[in-house]
Parts: sequence; structure tokens; C-alpha cells
Amino acid sequence: MSYSKQVLILKEHLKGYSISGKSLSGICRIEVENGVSTIYLSLINFASVISGEFYLKIIDGKNSLYSFPLGKNPFSTTFVYEKAVDLSSVFCVVVYQNKEVLPICYAKLNTTLSLDSFCDRVFEELLPSGVAPLEVYDDEIIATENYYLTEEAENLKIKENLVEDIEKEVYYDKVKDELEDLFKKYPLEEGLKKAIPNGEFIKIYYNEEKYYTVGLIKEFDKPKYICYGVPARYSVTPPKELAGFCSFLPLSLLNLKGDGFWMIYQDAITGDCVKINE
Repeated sequence: MSYSKQVLILKEHLKGYSISGKSLSGICRIEVENGVSTIYLSLINFASVISGEFYLKIIDGKNSLYSFPLGKNPFSTTFVYEKAVDLSSVFCVVVYQNKEVLPICYAKLNTTLSLDSFCDRVFEELLPSGVAPLEVYDDEIIATENYYLTEEAENLKIKENLVEDIEKEVYYDKVKDELEDLFKKYPLEEGLKKAIPNGEFIKIYYNEEKYYTVGLIKEFDKPKYICYGVPARYSVTPPKELAGFCSFLPLSLLNLKGDGFWMIYQDAITGDCVKINE
């Protein structure tokens, strides 16, 4: 029996594709067991689009490219692939694909591959199907109309019209089944339970010693926050990937600078990631 796991935290690369202008982020967890890969994707603050679609693109340690459709309204989802993804190095990118292919957010691990090189590889795969690579905008040429700005303004207008309807949806209902499955599969994080009595947390290991936590905080028996945490000892500076969206939660009020977790809090109603004032 063989088993391996990697966890990547996605960070925003291109603005204009989120709800109400909020920053995009997410977590991509890849587990490979007996030659079968399972990709768990949690996305934060993505808005819907009218045209085009979102995709998750992954390049692994063997330079194999995998593509998974996310549709027009991406949210947390799971993919099962009957092949072993090589987790020695991983590059994950969520792209928006229409007439162009645009990298929206990404994460990489143990690879020197640049985002530009990643996109070139994706474009090469798409060329046979008639999708052209991005054209470089030359700001030395005077045009009668800036088509990029026109298209961007149109997309933003469409998204603004959709925001009201999107925010009426309860985000927790979309991910409830996945969260319940995780709580059945993984052990509890007892230390956090003591620190937050109205919360439940689990430990998800991605190697023999390292893990992250996923949890749910309730208020009056209703979900208030979905949480993601990374165990750490207190430091003034948070992890670079989580800056602006995480805060340090000590495990003991008697030792505020001891062991604890860098925590991200996601609103269970809207799906918005709580912004932390720096």
C-alpha cells in the first residue's frame, strides 16, 4: 500500500474575478493512494462568470499536465483521477479560460518552474483545439480603443449584477457534505477544542509529522466560521502565503507567545475570507 499527500495554499495573481473585489485564495490538497489521486479543492471569494469557464491546472514532478473543469461558478469540490500524480513537485493554477487563458491564483511546491513557463505549457496543450495563446499588449502602439479595458469593464459589470444573487446563497450548504466527510475521516484536534469550546477541529496530515487543521465554529448552534489553521509557535510575522488573512491563535491564554495556530476564518454564510487588519 502506498500513500502520499501534499497541501498547497493558493494565492491571488490576477484581480477582477472575486466577489465584491475581495482577495481570492484557497487550499488544494492532493492525496495519492495505490495509484489513485484525489484532489480536494477549497476556493475562497470566487465570483461567477457568464461566459468562459474556470479550470484547475496541475503540473506534477514528472512534468505531466492535468486539467480539471470548475465551471462558471467555482467553489469547493473534489476530483478523483485514476492515475498517480507525482507529488515530488507540484504547480497548481486556477485559470479562467475563454478566448484567452488567464492565471487567476496559484501555488507551487519544490519546483523552479515560473508562472510564465507554466502558462506557456498550458497554451501549448490548448493550441490543437484552436485556443490561441495570449497576445502581449504593446503600450507603445496607440489604439483607437483599449479592448482589454473594455472587456474588463464589461466583465466587472456582469459580476456586479451577479453579486447580490451570489451572496444570498449560503456557502456552508455547498461544502457541508465535504466537511462532514472530513470530520468522519480524520482525528480531532483536541488542543483547539479546548481553546475554542464552540468549535470542532480535525488534523489532516500531509506527511508523517506535518498537518494542518480544518474546523467549524458555531454560534447559537449555527455555523459561523469555517477555519483553516497551520500549527506554529508564535512569531510577529505570519506565513507569507497567509499574510492579510490569518491571525495567531494561542493554545493557552497563559502563554500568548507559545504554541498555537495561524488561522484563516471563512464566513460560513457568504464564503468570504475574513480580512485581518495588519
